[in-house]
Amino acid sequence: MISEERLRQAAEKAGEALADSLPDPETCRETGSPAFQMRMEKLLRRARWRRWSKGLQKVAILALVLLAAGAGVFSLNAKADEWVRGWVKEEDGSSIHYYFVGDVKEEDIVHYTIELPEGYSLTWGDICKDDGSFLYENDEGVYIAFEYDYETIRSTGDMFLSTTDDEEKKEVTVNGIKADLYLATKPQNNSTIIWADPTTKAIIEVTAFMGEEELIQLAESVRPIRVPLYDIDLPEGYVLRERTSEEAAETEFYQNDQGQWLTFRREKLAWHDGVGTAQRIGESEGKKVTVHGLSAELYSSWQKENAYQTIAWNDPLTGVRLTLTAAPMEEEALIRLAESVTAKK
Repeated sequence: MISEERLRQAAEKAGEALADSLPDPETCRETGSPAFQMRMEKLLRRARWRRWSKGLQKVAILALVLLAAGAGVFSLNAKADEWVRGWVKEEDGSSIHYYFVGDVKEEDIVHYTIELPEGYSLTWGDICKDDGSFLYENDEGVYIAFEYDYETIRSTGDMFLSTTDDEEKKEVTVNGIKADLYLATKPQNNSTIIWADPTTKAIIEVTAFMGEEELIQLAESVRPIRVPLYDIDLPEGYVLRERTSEEAAETEFYQNDQGQWLTFRREKLAWHDGVGTAQRIGESEGKKVTVHGLSAELYSSWQKENAYQTIAWNDPLTGVRLTLTAAPMEEEALIRLAESVTAKK
């Protein structure tokens, strides 16, 4: 029988052998992919900062009121200044915190799109009621990160930066709006530009491996999308391949590994050009159906090869025209897919 002392000695030796077999911790610093980092940053910001950001906002409001009234200098460890209408920038050493004083009404929120340089495609994206985060990459693995956020009664819309000695901070403009540029001085590092839209009260951030002129040009391509967001219960295996945006419309293209595809288009009725309410070129005469009890038109393509189905209907609550096109997909399956579409809450 093995004694407890011998078992203890054996366990210690086994532990030492296991520890010796592990690599040096300094060689195991994995930061994760850019998409993973964006997800984690978003989660941490919402979980950690919401508890005290409102308190800081009250202090900042008081500081600005005192300064405006000529009451002298409001001394804090961190320097807080009004940056753009409603937005405060607080600097404490190398840490910079942007936050909004007040709340934006959720019904006033608009979302944004960016015009990408050639060769970049969407790697990861997340759109919520009050923010959006997107990561784009090219074939060389070089990425562009694009994010916008709002401060609402239910969510925080602040952004945080930690500056380093390897970047230069500059004040620039984006479409005539004051912006902060954090320009990398080494080619292997990325640069970031941040500004706030005084009309929508959104804060917007673009990060890319670009020089000053190119990054500002990219930032100036950002445009608001004035179309409400919708959720859709996609068939299994379908992933977003492309998103295109216009002045008051947005179209998403999804595809699975078998090459089957579908498009989901949303456009404001005031901007809608009538496509979908009448017979369309290449499609049969519309068949009357219903989606959520609402009148809808169902079209089938005349062509036998690569045949597709289209269903279109109006949402009277949001004033949006919704169109789904899929190939191949049976009529009943397409109607079920349309029934899964709901306005994002």
